[in-house]
Amino acid sequence: MTYISIIAILTLLVPLFIGVFSYLLAKLSRFGTYSKWLCLIAAFFPFLGSFALLPNVLVSPIEIYFFTLRLMFIDLEIGVYIDILSLSFSIFGTLFGVLVVTYGIGYFTNTDDLAEELMADRTFSFSLILVGGLVGTLFSADLLTLLVFWEIMTLSLYMLISHEKSSDAAFKAFVMTHAGGLGLFSLTVLVSTTIGTLQIRSIARNPALLAIMLPILIPLTLLAVLPKGIQFPFHTWFADATAAPSSTMALFVACDIAGVYLLLRLVFQSFEPAFAFLPIVPLVQLFGNINTAGFIISMVGSITLIIGAINAVIETDLPRIVAYGAASEMGFVFIALGLGFPFSVTASLFYTMSHLLVVGLLFLCSGAVILRTGKRHIDDLGGLYQSMPITASCAALSVLAIAGLPLLSEFIAKYLVMVSAIEVSSPFFLFIGILGELIHIVIATRMLYSVFLARSDSAIGTGISDPPLFMLIPMLLLAGLIVIIGIDPMTLLAGLIFPSIVQLGMPIDRVIQFLVIPVFGGIWSPIAIAVSMLVFLSVFLIAVFLSMSRAEYKREPDEKAFKPFICGEDSVRYTLLHSDILYTIQSDILNVENFVRNTDIDRVYHALSKRIYEFCTTILKLDVRYQFARAFLWFVSGICMLLLIAIVLV
Repeated sequence: MTYISIIAILTLLVPLFIGVFSYLLAKLSRFGTYSKWLCLIAAFFPFLGSFALLPNVLVSPIEIYFFTLRLMFIDLEIGVYIDILSLSFSIFGTLFGVLVVTYGIGYFTNTDDLAEELMADRTFSFSLILVGGLVGTLFSADLLTLLVFWEIMTLSLYMLISHEKSSDAAFKAFVMTHAGGLGLFSLTVLVSTTIGTLQIRSIARNPALLAIMLPILIPLTLLAVLPKGIQFPFHTWFADATAAPSSTMALFVACDIAGVYLLLRLVFQSFEPAFAFLPIVPLVQLFGNINTAGFIISMVGSITLIIGAINAVIETDLPRIVAYGAASEMGFVFIALGLGFPFSVTASLFYTMSHLLVVGLLFLCSGAVILRTGKRHIDDLGGLYQSMPITASCAALSVLAIAGLPLLSEFIAKYLVMVSAIEVSSPFFLFIGILGELIHIVIATRMLYSVFLARSDSAIGTGISDPPLFMLIPMLLLAGLIVIIGIDPMTLLAGLIFPSIVQLGMPIDRVIQFLVIPVFGGIWSPIAIAVSMLVFLSVFLIAVFLSMSRAEYKREPDEKAFKPFICGEDSVRYTLLHSDILYTIQSDILNVENFVRNTDIDRVYHALSKRIYEFCTTILKLDVRYQFARAFLWFVSGICMLLLIAIVLV
C-alpha cells in the first residue's frame, strides 16, 4: 500500500475514530479538559490530508479497494474513489471542521448558557464525527458505503442539535434528513436489482435501461438530496436547528455540499448518458432549452430561493434570518445545476463554495453577537460596531457579499448563475435570479443596519467587546477568503472547479468562452479593483461616521406641552423600532405574512407528525403488556441475524 493510499484512508478514518474516542474520554472527569484539544488536533488531519492528496488527484483519480462483499447476486467491492470533485468539496468541508472546533473552544469557554455548557464535549466529538461522515460520503466508491456515511451525518446532526431546549428541533431535523436517507436507500435497492451494480461509476454503462428507470431514479435522488441541500419542502429543519449552540451552525452549512455532491455525482455523471432519451421541457421560449429532469431541479431551486428569502425578510431572530437566507442562497445553486450544461455546473460549484464561506462567516458573527449580548432579536440589538468592531466588520463583509457587492466572492457567483440563465435562453430563471437577488439586498441591508449600525432602544449592557481570539481567527480567515476569491476568482476556478468539470466528462472550452472574468485583465484590471475598493471603503466609513454622529434623542421634562397633534392620533403610540418601516411595507403593502403563512410547509409536517403519533399510540394499545417496542427490536435483530447467516452461507 502506497503512502497516498495510507493518507487517503487516514483522512477518512481519523475524524471518525478520534471523535468516538474523545467522546468517551470526555466522560472521564480527569481527562475531560483534554478532549476538546484532541478534537482540534484531529480536525486538522482530514483538512491537511485532503490537501496532500490534491497533486495526485489532479493527475488521475485515486481508487482503493479493501475487500469484496457478496450481496445476493452482486459482488460489491468496498473501497474509496477520490477525484477532484470529491476532493474539492472535502477541502472546504474539512476546513469548516477545523474552524468550527477552533471557534467552539472560545465559545463554550465563555458562554453562560448552562444547557450549552453541558453539551460542549458532545459538540466537539460529534462535530468531528460529522466531518468524518462528510468525507466518507465524498470518498465512497459505491452506493452502500455512501449510504452508511450519509446516515452517520444524519445521526451526528441530531446529536449536535439535541439538548433540553431543542429536542423538538432535533427530532424534526432527524425526521427530515432521515427521509433523505430512506430515499437514498430506495435508490440503492432499485439500482442494484435493475442495473445489477452498486458501483457509482458503473451505473452509466447501460443507458437504455437507465432511461427506462429515470422517472423513478430522479425523484428518489431528489428525495435523498433536498433535505441536506436545505431545499423546499425540507428546508424548515435548518431554521429550527438554530436552537443548537451557535458554534455548530456553520458546520451544518458545510453539510450542504453533501447534497450538491450527490446530485452532481448521480444525475450529472451516473445518469447523464440516459438524458438523451429525456424530452425537452415545453415552453422553450420561457424556460430555455433544458430537459425535464433539469427543469424540476431548477424549479425546486427557484421555489426555495423565493420562499427562503421572504421568510428571512419577515424573521426577527438573528440566527433564523441567517438560516433562511442560507436556504435561499442554495436555491441559486440548484437553479444553476438544473440548467445542466458545463457553464451552469461551473456556476453551481463556484456558488456552493462561496456560499460556504459567506453564510458560514455570518453564522460565526451571529454566534459572537449572541455570546456577548445574550440577545437574538434584531430589534433588541443595535450599535454594536462601537463595542464589537471586528465582528461588525466581518459581518458587514458577509452581508455585503450576500447583497452582491463587486470584489466579493458572492458577486462572481451570482454573475455566473445569471449568465447561465442567459446562455440557456431562459428568461424565467433569469427573472427569478434577479428577484431573489433584490430580496437578498433587503435582507443584507436590514441585518447590517439593525444589528450593527442603528441605535437600540433596549439596554444591551456594558462591557461588551469582540469575542476571544479563538473565535476571531475563524471569522477573520473566512473574511479574507471571501475577499481573495472575489478579487481573484480564477484561483478557485482554475485550481479546483475546471478540473472537476473535466473529470465529470464535460467540455471546458465553452466554459472559458463565456467566463468573462480574467484576472487582472478586462473588467478585473488593477485600476478597476483599486477604484472599487476605494469607493466601497469610502461608503462604509461615511455610513459609520454618520451613524456615530447621530445624537441620541432625549425627552425633555416639558416636552409634553409640545406633543404634536397629527389627525387625532397619539404620536407616543408609534414606537419607531429599526424595522418598523420594513414591517409596514411588508404587512400593509405587500402582505408578505399571508404569503409566508400559505407556503409554510411546516403545517404539513406537524399534521403528519400528529397523525403518525396517534396511529402509533393506537397500535401500542394492541399489546396487552405494552412491550411492543421491545418485541419489534427483537424482531429486527432476528432479521439481521438471518441476513448475516445467509450472507455467510452463500
